[in-house]
Amino acid sequence: MPSIPYVGIEDGDRNRSARGWPRFITYRQTIIGVAVFVVVAVAVGLVAGLTAPGKQQHGSASTSTPATTVAPPKYPALAKPRLPTNIKPKAYKYQLDIDMTKLNFIGFNIIEIEVKSSTNIIIVHVKGIRMLSTPQVGNSSNFNGASILYKVVDTGNYKPNSYYYIVLQNNLSPGTYYVRFNFTAQLSSDLLGLYRYQYTRASDGQKIWAIASQGQDFFIRRMIPCFDEPALKATFKATIIVASNYSVRWNMPVTKQTPVANNKIRYEHSATPIMSTYLLALAVDGFTYIEGHTNRNIPVRIWSRPSIRNDSYFALRTIINATEYYENLLGIPFPLPKQDHVAVPKFYAGGMENWGLNLYREELLTYNPYYVNARQLSVMVTVIRHEMAHQWFGNYVTIQWWNHMWITESFCTFYQFYADAAYLPSLYLKQDFVLSAAQVAMNVDGNPHSHPLVLPSNLGPIFDKITYQKGASIFRMLHDYIGPANYLTGVKAFLKKFLYSNVVSEQVFDALSGAIQSSINISDFMGPWVYQMGYPLVTLIRHPSNRALGLISQQRFLTNSSLNPSADPPGLPYPSPFGYYTSQNKTTKLVVFNMDADTIQIPWPSNQWIKLNAEEIGFYRVNYPMENWQSLTKALQTDKTQFSNVDIANLLDDAFQLAQTGRINYEIPLNLTKYLYKETNYLPWGVTLQYFTTMSQILSNRASFQYFSQYFQKLAGIQADKMGFSDTGGWMDRDARATILNIACSMGYKPCIVNATALFKKYMQNPVTNNVFGTIRDVVFRFGIENGGLTEWNFLFKQYKNSNNVLDKRRMLTALSYTKVPWLIRRFLNYTADPSQIPSSSMQRILNYVSRNTVGRYYVWEFFIDHQSFIKQTFGTTRKILNTLTQNYKNQLQLNRVMNYIKEFPENSAAAKSTEGS
Repeated sequence: MPSIPYVGIEDGDRNRSARGWPRFITYRQTIIGVAVFVVVAVAVGLVAGLTAPGKQQHGSASTSTPATTVAPPKYPALAKPRLPTNIKPKAYKYQLDIDMTKLNFIGFNIIEIEVKSSTNIIIVHVKGIRMLSTPQVGNSSNFNGASILYKVVDTGNYKPNSYYYIVLQNNLSPGTYYVRFNFTAQLSSDLLGLYRYQYTRASDGQKIWAIASQGQDFFIRRMIPCFDEPALKATFKATIIVASNYSVRWNMPVTKQTPVANNKIRYEHSATPIMSTYLLALAVDGFTYIEGHTNRNIPVRIWSRPSIRNDSYFALRTIINATEYYENLLGIPFPLPKQDHVAVPKFYAGGMENWGLNLYREELLTYNPYYVNARQLSVMVTVIRHEMAHQWFGNYVTIQWWNHMWITESFCTFYQFYADAAYLPSLYLKQDFVLSAAQVAMNVDGNPHSHPLVLPSNLGPIFDKITYQKGASIFRMLHDYIGPANYLTGVKAFLKKFLYSNVVSEQVFDALSGAIQSSINISDFMGPWVYQMGYPLVTLIRHPSNRALGLISQQRFLTNSSLNPSADPPGLPYPSPFGYYTSQNKTTKLVVFNMDADTIQIPWPSNQWIKLNAEEIGFYRVNYPMENWQSLTKALQTDKTQFSNVDIANLLDDAFQLAQTGRINYEIPLNLTKYLYKETNYLPWGVTLQYFTTMSQILSNRASFQYFSQYFQKLAGIQADKMGFSDTGGWMDRDARATILNIACSMGYKPCIVNATALFKKYMQNPVTNNVFGTIRDVVFRFGIENGGLTEWNFLFKQYKNSNNVLDKRRMLTALSYTKVPWLIRRFLNYTADPSQIPSSSMQRILNYVSRNTVGRYYVWEFFIDHQSFIKQTFGTTRKILNTLTQNYKNQLQLNRVMNYIKEFPENSAAAKSTEGS
């Protein structure tokens, strides 16, 4: 299941309690604005001097949690957070009879278990399920007169661990037994477990109830009583009974379909291969499908609302290609007789890899050139490839426990870029890995409150950018270090060794080492990267006594530069391969920083610039002497082709991060950007956009913003004029166009704004004839609203209400957030608390973008205070919304306001604590 980097995201972030590591603003951001202003002035030749940024001060917000006393359980085994190891499930056979009117289900589940050692207690996972009768334990799955039944003397729930226990009068000897449960439960409403949702049927505008599921990580226990741990694999066989006007999909094909009472149909399915509980899935809806076949004739279907059925063909081709690619690459066939993929209008994750029944957010299986831009297409393709990689990494071979989840998620994140490179080379996904994975992960992992890839056994899973993007970056570094051929050999050996089994991290390293011809000890190399948090800052200086040499040292990089990188948690040495080249020798040379070295020497001829971390293969940042930064800047301006686009993006990201944390002057990264007026590639512009957005928010209400605006108008305006508001070129060209137009219009470049608003007015005249392509749609909608008034706003809001496209509805809400009309802003904010106007699930997105609006930001706090009761009731905590609306706070007064609110209105929920955590 991927951590999805949605454009304008993170709707893309899958924040659950203790899953992300969001933090409130630190005092550092209250002074950064002044530093940026002065440096911008230097960059455009306005002043001669530069004021260095002040030191970062660390601050965090938290409240204490009262100790909670839990009564000791009746039986000692219930106190343990993991199930006893003396009972293993072998097979499940269950039935769910679903009532789509009452939105509940009645079921039974027969579990075949193997008792390893004598016991009289059976413990399973259950949550939100009510037993209809006392469970039965017998020696046969028939539970008829010929079966021996063992007397049950006690049953009950132990809610702290989501346990249901059955106590027998006598011990069961080692052997095979069967347990039958009869139960009922409501369909959940929180998009977890077996849940209900509504979608609009386009043909008549009716709201239709439907069902989908989300099992990972601890949610199949909401659907059936089960041994809900990833290592407790078994086979599963399901029968689903539902009203005849619905279609049903489960993990395996239907073997028998029978009409039953109450106008229902009974669907019986074949048994699954051995697999973990979290991969079970179910979809019940009124969808239709398109179909194709792999070269081994495996049927592949994509199910969606009938109105968007024809938008699924691109995804179908992508899925079929991914299946064939992974089968050929890994030498292991996809093991199931069919694949169903469902575009779910309301889905918690980006996608979920359930074996035989993959579920996705609707927009990730539908492609329409008017709604999807290049960045969104990249997300769509990589999510699909990620889920298909999981059919091998996760489904075939599964982690032993959730604290090792990085293994499968990181393999899949690595391959989602590298597999895509072979399928759609025009997306340049191998290069985009640097922006979408490596740099994203480093921005998070530099936080002192980060975490290791391998968590303590009592924690996990954490679905965040460490688990996904950092892990993938470490695998990419290993891939380059041992060589692609060795890497693939090791991966194939690892999979074949552990098919249908479970693994921990050391077993992965041992399997890779044992399969390749290399002197490199993979466990020694990978260990420091996965068992400790963080990454190094690599510093290069001239050798003090030999100017033909460079000295490299490393220490842990922390975003708070005032902290001691050697303090707890310590930044131990990281075994780091360094690829480098110089101005006179562009052939990359490799040296390795071993664990026992304090420094290493490399050749660095005098009067030459040097570039470390070629192609940003290494997971670290680099700082150079000022003379080298200046030489690199001059080289970029003279001939940018001396560097790859990845290396330029790497230089920009490192320089901005080092300036943002007070290690170098902002003059360095801003001088690096001077060459951008002649840049047409997305990667350097993509990095610049991230830091441009931050600086723009900080400076937007200062007089100095005029200098910042003039500078970026000059940089982006030239390319904006050349590229224009078209949809031509390759995907990378379109990505660059969208980014450059965004910057140019944001900075007030008049030709850009004139063109955007003119296209929006044409669109208003006839949205069909004058429809706007996805490449420029975000820019046209935003600046059409920002430079319009009531007429424009009402028009787009009506388009939003009438649209059936999830992605476009999200885009419209974002654009509507940028109106400069105060009373419209207030009305829009109030709509977020009125479900008849806007679903409450969109509140976080809207508050995020209104808070970026230079007019709207002043109304967001007032709205939050007035509606805090509604927010808490809707989301269970105010803290996630509070975190969203304070992202752009930048002075001590605003910081104090947040701290005072937290103090005045304390919250003790896990969700609140996780958001306040740092």
